[in-house]
Amino acid sequence: MISLRNSVTARTLTLTALLLSLGGLTALTAPMWQDDEQDVERRLWNKKFLAARAKAKSPSGTSPTQSQPPAATTQPPAQSQPAQPREQPGVPVAEGDEAPAEQLIGITFWRLREATARDLNGEKRLLLQQKYIAGRVAAETTFKRDDLVRLSIEAPRANGAYLYVIDRELYADGAIGSPHLILPSRTVRNGDHEVGVGKVLDLPASTDNIPYFSFSSDRADYAGEQLTIIISPRPLNLPRSEGAPAPLNQEQVEQLRNWERDWSGVVERREAKSQLGAKRTVVERDASEGERLLTQRDPLPQTIYRVKTQPANPGGYLLITVPLRIAQ
Repeated sequence: MISLRNSVTARTLTLTALLLSLGGLTALTAPMWQDDEQDVERRLWNKKFLAARAKAKSPSGTSPTQSQPPAATTQPPAQSQPAQPREQPGVPVAEGDEAPAEQLIGITFWRLREATARDLNGEKRLLLQQKYIAGRVAAETTFKRDDLVRLSIEAPRANGAYLYVIDRELYADGAIGSPHLILPSRTVRNGDHEVGVGKVLDLPASTDNIPYFSFSSDRADYAGEQLTIIISPRPLNLPRSEGAPAPLNQEQVEQLRNWERDWSGVVERREAKSQLGAKRTVVERDASEGERLLTQRDPLPQTIYRVKTQPANPGGYLLITVPLRIAQ
């Protein structure tokens, strides 16, 4: 199981931190983020992220990160009636959202290491508030058992949405363990799990007591973790954990199976190859802490997924499955 734990050994203190997304940019920003990608599809997806960010507004007194909706209570089906007055302010209304046939989600996977004196040279401003350095890695990276990992997630949703992450252990024969909800959780970003245009969610957040994920299991055939990532236009009926990852009960497991059936689709993935190994920037740090939104001039996600949604999914829901594998 992915765990959130403090580490006291020299072995585990080799890596940790926070971070966000990066990528290529348009001709306007070519001097900073040169687009050397040969992948036409990736360039097109970059443009869609940038176009969405161009419409985003800077955080105000009601910054998205300040909103903390209560644990989700209802999951209206696609054919449900309009939102009821009891819903919290700022919760999107499903039938008002666009439901495109294709949806994008950006994820940056970071492998963390302890900062050295050499890292500090010329980068003091960036490192003042972090003890560790995070480097971008590809989605298919095979991690080591003692690696520490962070995810940064961005969804170009103009009307905002909610992020849910469910974790299962992955075993050598391809089998998976029981599902546990790791987001939303009171111990991760203090329960905040809203996403939107220009807003990036670090998982875990740099301000969390344990700001990284580590790999842990009692089984000898442990091969990593499998994350189910859901973007929903409104809160789902999954309880927010108040501590360790919460196991789903039988009813929730059945519900998850239905979501996997209806909200998944044909998935394509593209990497920003020129940005592999790049370190987190001050801009990304500030965005992760809610001080600003990402703009057209800022880094794009390392990995972008495109999901071709099914006709049975008209409400704008998105579900993908992402493995985090470790070397055997």
